[in-house]
Amino acid sequence: MKLPLPKDIRGNTDNLSTPNLSLKYYKWADIYNDNKFQEVDSKRKGKFFESFITLSKSKAYREAFENRKKHLEGIGITFTMTTVSRLVFGMGYEHPTEIGFAFDWTSGLPVIPGSSLKGIARYAAETDNHDDIAGIFGAENGDAQAGEIVFFPAYPCLIDNNKPFLELDVMTPHYSKYYSDPVNNPPADWYSPLPLHFLTVPAGEKYCFRLAHRKNLRDKESPLLKKTENILKYALSEFGVGAKTSVFYGYFT
Repeated sequence: MKLPLPKDIRGNTDNLSTPNLSLKYYKWADIYNDNKFQEVDSKRKGKFFESFITLSKSKAYREAFENRKKHLEGIGITFTMTTVSRLVFGMGYEHPTEIGFAFDWTSGLPVIPGSSLKGIARYAAETDNHDDIAGIFGAENGDAQAGEIVFFPAYPCLIDNNKPFLELDVMTPHYSKYYSDPVNNPPADWYSPLPLHFLTVPAGEKYCFRLAHRKNLRDKESPLLKKTENILKYALSEFGVGAKTSVFYGYFT
């Protein structure tokens, strides 16, 4: 299939050995047959996803992480945690495969948005009735204020050079006809299961997290920073983050 891009750009994308994974997933998705933009069969979707597993072994993405880490050196505090189950983000993003994935637009790495980390940390803090909730996260009601702590996006540390940081997973919904047309199809058990492949970050992948004080980004001694770190660690280990946490995706240790 010819990608819907100018000729010169299209030719260059074919020759890239380590493309930006976000662009490849959302802008250069070469998954259609014969230039006909019709529904993509599951086999072709699977091959498309498998190409990302191969690409994720490249040294270039490790260099992208190290470059980002270098530019943030000295800002706030950092800590690492390891996935104890698969992690998936952005499944609801629009995509021809019907399954999205959250790549960082700049580096192409599988990112956990800072807003998601802040949200799950706030949920954990409110569940345990922590004090300083307004100070850490901000408040909207009454005396509105911004939170004092900045939650940076989290990225895989990419320590193992030979290990891909992406992994293929599959789910097999049994009621696909009911989901697509519930008016004319009952939720019955006689439908054939439809395998749906999707990308995940595998268990055992170490992620790097960063927090900073809004009023002094280079402050590393603030008690509020340490308190927020403990809350976030608790949230990630007890509640998980991302999609499918109800079936134990997205948990850390």
